Formats: sequence, C-alpha cells, structure tokens
Amino acid sequence: MDSQSSFNVAQYWQICKRRWMPALAVFLAISTLGIVNTAMKVNIYEAEAKLKLQKNSANSFLTNISEDLELLAPLVEKNNLINTEVEIIQSRPIIKKTIKDLDLKNERDNRLKTQSFLDNLKVSVIPSTDVLRVTYQHPNPVIATKVVNALIANYIDSNITASKLELLEAKKTLEQQILKTKKDLLETETSIKKIKDKNQILSPKEEVSRLSYTIGDVEKQITETRSEIANLNRQSEYVKEKLNMSAQQVLEMTNVSQSPAVQQIFSQLKQLESQLNQEKSLFAGKNPQIVVLSEKLKLQKQLLAKQLELITSYSSQPEEINPQFAKVPQELAFSLIELEATIAGLTKQLAYLSEIETELKNKAAGFPEIEQDFKQLQRELAVFQRTYDLLQDQLSMIDVAVNQNINNVRVIAYATRPETPINSRGVGYLLSISLGLIGALGTVCILESRDNSLRSVKKAKQLFGYNLLGSIPTYDKSQSSTLPSSEDLITPPLLVRDNPGSSVSESYRMLQSNLRSLNDDCDVQSVVVTSSVSGEGKSTVAANLAGAMAQVGHKVLLVDADLHSPTQQQIWNTYSDYGLKNLLADNLDFRLATETVMQNLSIVTSGGISASPAILLDSFKMKDLIDYWSRVYDFIIIDTPSLSVAADAPILGKIADGIILVVKPEEINHSQAEFAKETLENSGQKVLGVVFNSVDPKIDASGHYYSSLENQQNVLPEAKLLASTKEEFWDSILRISQESPKVQLDSTSNTQQLLDTPTDKLEESVDYLQQDLEKLSALVKEQEDELFVKRQTVRKMQRKLNLAPTADRPALEKKLAQEQENKQMLDETLIGQRRNLARKRQILRQYQDILAVKQA
Repeated sequence: MDSQSSFNVAQYWQICKRRWMPALAVFLAISTLGIVNTAMKVNIYEAEAKLKLQKNSANSFLTNISEDLELLAPLVEKNNLINTEVEIIQSRPIIKKTIKDLDLKNERDNRLKTQSFLDNLKVSVIPSTDVLRVTYQHPNPVIATKVVNALIANYIDSNITASKLELLEAKKTLEQQILKTKKDLLETETSIKKIKDKNQILSPKEEVSRLSYTIGDVEKQITETRSEIANLNRQSEYVKEKLNMSAQQVLEMTNVSQSPAVQQIFSQLKQLESQLNQEKSLFAGKNPQIVVLSEKLKLQKQLLAKQLELITSYSSQPEEINPQFAKVPQELAFSLIELEATIAGLTKQLAYLSEIETELKNKAAGFPEIEQDFKQLQRELAVFQRTYDLLQDQLSMIDVAVNQNINNVRVIAYATRPETPINSRGVGYLLSISLGLIGALGTVCILESRDNSLRSVKKAKQLFGYNLLGSIPTYDKSQSSTLPSSEDLITPPLLVRDNPGSSVSESYRMLQSNLRSLNDDCDVQSVVVTSSVSGEGKSTVAANLAGAMAQVGHKVLLVDADLHSPTQQQIWNTYSDYGLKNLLADNLDFRLATETVMQNLSIVTSGGISASPAILLDSFKMKDLIDYWSRVYDFIIIDTPSLSVAADAPILGKIADGIILVVKPEEINHSQAEFAKETLENSGQKVLGVVFNSVDPKIDASGHYYSSLENQQNVLPEAKLLASTKEEFWDSILRISQESPKVQLDSTSNTQQLLDTPTDKLEESVDYLQQDLEKLSALVKEQEDELFVKRQTVRKMQRKLNLAPTADRPALEKKLAQEQENKQMLDETLIGQRRNLARKRQILRQYQDILAVKQA
C-alpha cells in the first residue's frame, strides 16, 4: 500500500474488491471452525478456593535466627513467599498425589496425566494481598470441587513436612554452629589466661596504673638521691679545701698517724733536728758534731720515706719530707672520709634506681599492645558468649517447634460445588464470527502490507529522493533488424554500439550528458555503478554508459569490480588472462589487464571470482589504481555488485567521486529499496543520482524517453555552405534545421527534398563538418586536460593546507584562492565549449544520416 496516500471509502472498497477472495476464505474457515468447536464443547464448571499465607511457620524461626546472626540466610526467604508458594502448589509431586488420591481418569479411562491436570488448574495471586486463588475446571462440578479441596489438603501436608524438614536442617546447622562457637569461646578464654600468666597481671588496665605510680615513685627517689649527692659533694669539697688535700691523701695520712713505726721515726727526727739546731747555735762551720747529726738526720729521713712508701702511695725524696706530715686534724679527716663513703653509697643507689626506672619504662612501653590484644580478646569473648547463648535459645525454640505441626497456610474458603458453567455457546458463536471478521480484515491488511513492490518510477522517485540522471526505456527488439533475435541473445545487447540510432541509445547519451553536467557543480571523474538487488541491469547500464561517453570523444575506462558474479567480459565478448583481481592480489602492471574494446573505451575485467573481494577492494592498492586511472582517463566507470549481495559498492564509493544507483521498478520492492537507501546513507556515500532501467512508457507515462534517429522528424537543411565564417556556417545549419518542417526520412514527401541537394555538395559539407569538429574536440580535450591538472593542483594544495602549521597558512590560503579562481575560469570556459561541441556533433550526425540515406 502507498503510505503517502490518504484512505477514503473508495480506496477501502477497491482494496476489498482486490482481496475479497482470500478474505472470504479466511472468514469462512475461522468462523466454521469456531462454531463447530463451540457446538462440540461440553459445559465446564470451575471450583474455587482461597488460601492466605502467614508468617507463623518455620520460616519465622529461621528468619529470626538469620536476622540476629546471619547464619542461616540460605534457608530463609527474604522476599514475599507468595510467588514461591504458587509454584509449590503446582509442583508435580503434589499434583501426582492428588491424582492418585482421587483416582482421576481421562476420557479414555486412563490415569490422568500431570500436564492435563495443570491445563485445567489455575493458581493466581489476588493483587495487593497475600491471598491465593486456586481454581480447577472440569465437566463434573463434584470432581472439580474434590480436586481443589484435595489439592489444598496435600499442599498443607506438604507444607507441614517441609517446615519440619527446614527446622531439622536448621537444628543440625545450629548444633554445628554451637560446637564451633563453644570451641572459639574456650580458645579465647585460654588466650586471655596466657596473657595474664605471661605478664603476671590480673588486668592490663590496673597493671598500667600501678606501673605509672611505681615509675613516678622511682623518679622521685632518683631526684632526691641526686640532690643529696650534690649536697654531700659540696661539703666534701669544703673539707678538702680546709685540709688542702684529697680524700685519699687524708686517708693515707690517717694511716700514717696510726703507724707506731712512723711515729717513732718522726720522734727521732724531731730529736735529731733539735740537737742539730743546738749544735749549730754553739758551733760554726763544719763541726764534726754537726756533720754527724746531719748525716743521721738524712738517714732517718730516708728511713721515713721508705716507711711512708710502704704504708701509703706517697713518694718523695727524703729531703722533702716534712716532720709535720703526719699531723692531720682527726675530726676533719674522719668527716671527709665519712662524706666520701656516703657519696659512694648514694651513687650506687642512684645507679640501681636508674636501672629500675629503665626496666619499668620498658615494661610500660609494651603494655599498650598487650592491653589492645587483651581488649580484643575480651570483645571476642563477649561476642562468642552472646552468640553461644543466643544459639542455645534458638535451639530450644526449634526443639519446641519440631514437635508442633506448624505451617504458613490458612484456608480462607474451601471449594464448594459450582452451580453454573463458565462457558456459554452463544458467546462462543459470537466470538467465532468476530474472530472470522478479524481474521479476514487481518488477511487483507497483511496482503496489502506485504505487497510493497515499486510499480512505477513515480513511487521509486518518492522513495529514494535522489537526482534523476536518466530513464532507460525497455528495448524493443523490433526497432532494429541488425541485432539478433532475443532467442539468440546470450548477454544484454550493447545498444550504443550495435544500434546507436535506437531510443535506448539516445537515453544513454542523455545519461552521459547529464552525468557530465554534474562537473559544473562538483568534480566527477570516477563513478561507481550499483543497484539495490541483482537483476536490475546495472552491468548493462555501466557498459552502455561507458560506450556513450566514449562515442562523444571521452577517454573512458570500464572496470568490472563485481568479483562475485562478473558479467562485463560476456557483455563485451572479450577474454583476458588478467583482471582487477590480479592487479590487486598480484601487484601486476595495469596495462596487462587493460583491453581496448572500442574507440576511446578500455575495459578491465574482473579476472575471476574472489573468495574475499572486500579485502582486495578496500585496500591502498585500489586507491592507487583509481588515482592513476584518473590521471590517464577522462572517466572511470566501475561496475560493482548490488547492495544486497555485498558491501563492495560502498567501499569503492568512498574512493570514487560518487555512486550511480540503477533501479528497475518491476524488480525491486519497498523493503529492498529502503535497505539500499539506508546502506548508502549510513555509509556516507555521495550518490550522484538514480537511473531507472527497463521502464515501460505505457506504465509510467511521466518518464522521459527519446525516440530513435530513424524515427525522428529530420530535414535536410539548405545550409549556406559558402558562408564567410565557421560560426556562420554552423549557425545557419542549426537555424535552418530548427525552421524546416519535420517529416520522416523514409517518407515519399521528403525524398524529393533530399534529391534537390547534390550528393557531392553534401559529402563536402560532411567532410568540412568532420574536420572542424575534430579541431574543436582537440581544443576541448586540451582544455579538459588543463582543467584536470588544475583540479589535481587544487586538491594537493588543500591537503597541504590541512597539514600546514599555523604560520604557513596565510600564504598557502592566498595561493590556493588564486588556483581556485583560475580553475573556476577554466571550468566556465569549458561549459560553453562543451555545449558548442555537443551542438556541432548533433548537426554532424544529422548530416551523416541524411547522406547515408541518399547513398543507399
């Protein structure tokens, strides 16, 4: 159906007239089946019961345990259990037990199958409640009631059994957990005891407090001891200053004063010194008595020195010994010795206290870690103890629950015998007719929706929305007697070559003219030809388009890139050992695969079928080939597979300058066309336009077609062959051609007019026209070559500008603007030259046709 048209009553009527037979067949089939089925059905009764789920079962015990300990989560349903209970009621064990208890039979008096039971059973949840609705349908209302009540009873028994099993499983799990918790509890208590025994403490907190107090007391004693030692040192220094000797010397002098031998020697020295002084006062000089006394005094001092050396560490010469040496104050000496002894004792006490302080501080430094471990163990002990007590309580609760018949189901209403059936034959008949009407309407809609073929060029235009490049009419083989009959044709004919005067050939020439006119807006040199599906004639269009371009003087290359099902080799009846496949896969010279099939037209065949053509086509080698061919040829026509066969056309479309889509309306439907359009749009292709192929003018009156030259109404212009300039010559020919009456060339009335012009004059005019046309063609060809070079230069400069740094851009942009201006001027010049060339070529063809008629 055409989605663009609006429906009205007339359109509906046309659709119904077109589809009435299948619609009627569907209506009769559905209605008849429905009526017969309704008539054969027996009355069905439905028994109903209602159940309410409540949380007073083993689930409540297990839920409490799981909430407290999270130990039995796998056994606990955390969500609403109602959906689970629906499945349990419909479980096969309960169904089988119900069937067995009631000895249910089917129509053949065999034991009822479980699936048959389930087909008549329905268990549903009443919305927003915890109530289940259980229904069973059966022709016998008594049996339906018994089935529902028996099913409920079996379900309740199963629920009680399942609850006990859950409780027993929970009890087993709890007992295992109790043993594990008890073990952990004992291990924790043992660890706490080890910490206490190892550190000889009752409580780390109390021990830390005691250590802090002890350390403070020791520090206080150390401070006091240091203060006392300092005070005693000051007293000792004072006594040493008074005695003018050290404590060691005082001690030694005390020992000397207490030695009888030393005291005796001191007494003798004193007597000798007294006698010597008396003698010196009586005698003068070296009195013998003085000398003797001096020697004795000297000997006595030597003896004293030896004796002092034996008793003390004092060592001196005999003459240095003072007789008053041993005279030391006893009180000061004893006081100094006592002070030194006290200082020594206090120093040892200070060292001992420091050791105790260090030991206590080291012990206190380790107590935070001990206290942390102790607290952690105490917390674990409390957790294990609480868990153990809770598990014991839950175990006691489960022991009580096991001995009770607990379930979570309460019967709200048992099933009662239904009085009326649930089915009605009248409703069934009406439903059957309604379904028949719906089926008939659906059939019409389906047939109309599935009929999505494109039957006209107009629909195809609306669907694709691309530019119309040309319409190729269906070839009428009666147009030419020079071509073989359709039975002899193996491949589509090359009409532009074999029958250039046909209307189809004119359509191809118009197609190539329209394609070349695209160069006014964009640079089109390489073109990909494809179609939506196979069989639309895209290869024929590509071949004839290439031939038409070659006939107007362009140097054209036709490339058969259909590596799935190549046809160009058969169309042109040529054979080559190498083709595109070999160029891409074997890196051959392109000239080995190029063959000239007509003037200005070369062809590159496929070279065979490839297993992976997309890989070959989507390669840098293919891009390089097209770039090279673009420099050698004016136009490159690439024949590719249809879009439904492969993605080769979109791949090559990215490399080429654009895509031409060939459409054959009778061969394609809406879905195929939409797929093709989607493929081209999604791949970002530049679609130059669409070519409609094999169009029947009788079906599509809006198409644009061209009659053959043989059927055109031509005249023989009476041109002024001796005009002063070439332009006057061509203008006069064109003017006279337009003003002359148009009649058939082979008509009797036109024959006399043709005979009026001498043949030699006409031949001379044709030669003159040909020479002038060749010169103009050469000039246009030179300008086109120059334009091609300009375009290449602009492209290179654009690429260079895109990659250039910012500093170089202004100069490149200025240069690019100049080149683009020169290219535009040359392009505009070529537009007029091409039109002039096409006009002269058309006039020459008319003269040649007239001359051929006269010479025949």
